[in-house]
Amino acid sequence: MHFEPLEQRRLLSGVPLGGDFLVNSHTLLDQQSAAIAADPAGNFIVAWQSQDQDGSGQGIYAQRFGADGVPQGGEFRVNSYTTGDQTSPALDVDDDGNFVIAWRSEDQDGSEGGIYAQRYNAAGGPLGGEFRVNTQTAGDQAMPAVAVDPTGDFVVAWQSYDADASGFGVVARRFDAVGVPEGDEFLVNTGYTSFDQSHPDVAIAADGSFVVVWQSSFEDGSSWGVYGQRYDAGGGTLGGAFQINTYTTSFQRSPAVAMNDEGDFVVAWFSVFQDGSFDGIFARPYGADGTPQSGEFQVNTFTTGQQNEPDVAIEPDGDFVVIWQSDGQDGDGYGIYAQCFTVAGLPKGEEFRVNSVAENAQVAPAVAMDADGDFVAAWHSYDQDGSGTGIYARRFEAAAAVVGRQVFYNQSSFDGFGTAINASDDNAIAPDKSAYLPGSGLATFDNITSYSRGINGIMIDVAGAEGPLGVDDFTFKMSAQTVANNMPSLWQAAPAPSGFSVRPGEGAGGSDRVVVVWAAGAITNRWLEVVVEGNDAAGGNNTNTGLAQSDRFYFGNRVGDAGSGTPSLAITSAVDEIAARNNSGFGAAITNLYDYDRSGLVNAVDQLIARNNAGTLTKINLADPPAAPLAMVGLEQPSANASQASDGGAQEPSRPIEMSRRHPGSGWGRNAALAAAENTAQQRGPSAGGTDSDLSGTGEGEESSEFQEFSDFASGLSVDPPLRE
Repeated sequence: MHFEPLEQRRLLSGVPLGGDFLVNSHTLLDQQSAAIAADPAGNFIVAWQSQDQDGSGQGIYAQRFGADGVPQGGEFRVNSYTTGDQTSPALDVDDDGNFVIAWRSEDQDGSEGGIYAQRYNAAGGPLGGEFRVNTQTAGDQAMPAVAVDPTGDFVVAWQSYDADASGFGVVARRFDAVGVPEGDEFLVNTGYTSFDQSHPDVAIAADGSFVVVWQSSFEDGSSWGVYGQRYDAGGGTLGGAFQINTYTTSFQRSPAVAMNDEGDFVVAWFSVFQDGSFDGIFARPYGADGTPQSGEFQVNTFTTGQQNEPDVAIEPDGDFVVIWQSDGQDGDGYGIYAQCFTVAGLPKGEEFRVNSVAENAQVAPAVAMDADGDFVAAWHSYDQDGSGTGIYARRFEAAAAVVGRQVFYNQSSFDGFGTAINASDDNAIAPDKSAYLPGSGLATFDNITSYSRGINGIMIDVAGAEGPLGVDDFTFKMSAQTVANNMPSLWQAAPAPSGFSVRPGEGAGGSDRVVVVWAAGAITNRWLEVVVEGNDAAGGNNTNTGLAQSDRFYFGNRVGDAGSGTPSLAITSAVDEIAARNNSGFGAAITNLYDYDRSGLVNAVDQLIARNNAGTLTKINLADPPAAPLAMVGLEQPSANASQASDGGAQEPSRPIEMSRRHPGSGWGRNAALAAAENTAQQRGPSAGGTDSDLSGTGEGEESSEFQEFSDFASGLSVDPPLRE
């Protein structure tokens, strides 16, 4: 058996490390507007604004934590100037743990709001005093954002009223590692200055290059849109400003950006009405050269009500997590939710609730990530600390995820008819077939192949395994032929794979591709269950894969079926033989319905395959996770109720075959059988699109008779040449 070790990497998917914990020690009145940053080792800092704690309106406070979540010292006041309000904290940290906190201070610069900052060493000691960031003091400066590179150089961006002579504009200023300004503030939105440009965010790469994003009013032709501008380390522009959102109807607002050391970045925002129900979260990843790596995509799965105010964090390999607030999803006001993604924007697992306590509202989330992909979220929660709002946080550990499940036609023309595992197998992936996942209802033709060699190749893309993967990290079982019940726990073990390989980094989104093959014909006319073992009972508490829970999926095979079955049965009959004869030709694509041997040709061989494999396969309908059904189908020949799903699914409609019932020994010839079948094919031919045809019947109670006719018919077909392998 061929084996290639899996590269040891950890890509993110969130496993909670404990529950919510209170960040602020002072709990009187309101503590809100959390900001958070983490260094590569996982130590993190949370900053927030606190009401009347400094004796005069709002003040800025912070608390340091170790990577284990243990507080390092007590909370401390950040602002030295306490008159009026100090609000809207932002912070970031360098690789050594030194950090910068910026905020808006009311009237401190003599004219409405100004932007101030304070530097700290890794132990939380102040480095110098607080300093003013903005050089223009007229009007209001607000909404600061800060990004610190690995060596401590940093950039602050904010919105400034009348900076561009038309409402708010976005400005920024660069500083070196000791806090010395590198030039004056500069206007970011130079290309479009009409109306307002506001709500900036900024992220920085290891070489000091950075990107600023913001929301712009009416620039995209429809209210608010999201824009960005890239800069080199010296503050020079890299190209012009670029529009990030492609959907422009209504509002796209509140962008957040994260960038890894290589300069890859991802932007998240909320969009009104785009997901079909008020606000929804959308994102788009970019390469270090500013090239979009995909189109924008929807982040939130739950769309009822409003999902807004996103934040985003990225790990060194480019995988990222998006966090947001969602209205009504946790059952009591707003809650905090998150979704992990690969560098290519593929979801890793499902969205998950971040806050463990759901009572009242949890809002305004922020998220930070360390070099291992572990991350911590912070937010403010209503009435949880006993007095107004308080700051809470929760830590998550990076975990593995299965990000791809595919079946391929090993030993077909599309991989050169080879049995050995190699990169050519990717050319034999069935693009029109997908894995059946428990809880997705009744299986369909999309989950079932017609390949004459059966299921002889699958690919599993695993992101972030803890150790080298081997065949022992997987469990394979198969159903009985013809009738598949809804109790995989009673299925038999599948034959041992004839080959197993891991191709590091070659799977979806840079994940690792696991390739498993079986001998031709080893798994035919059955369902195959694949379990990627996780750290749970179903996976035998396997910690090698890095999965918190086992990943389970299924592929079916019904040799020679062109998709002419019914909602609950895959059926191979003379109809499929006739279909192959009527659609013969060269250059068949991999998705061709009638090329049953995947030779690239549709010819007499495919007709024989369908003729010699007449039969049925019950389509499974499994709960999530799979559980013992109320009743199990155990008959070799389906009756009127045999195909009924164990969870009470709809009964299969009857399918009368328009032909005379003849005993197979009575001399009823093959030509007569085919003629009768062709007559049936004309009435209910295979779906051209490869989907199940809903075949009408003459009424209930005829199913048993129909299947007897089908059995008689199939038995009466002569078996001429053997199938070609």
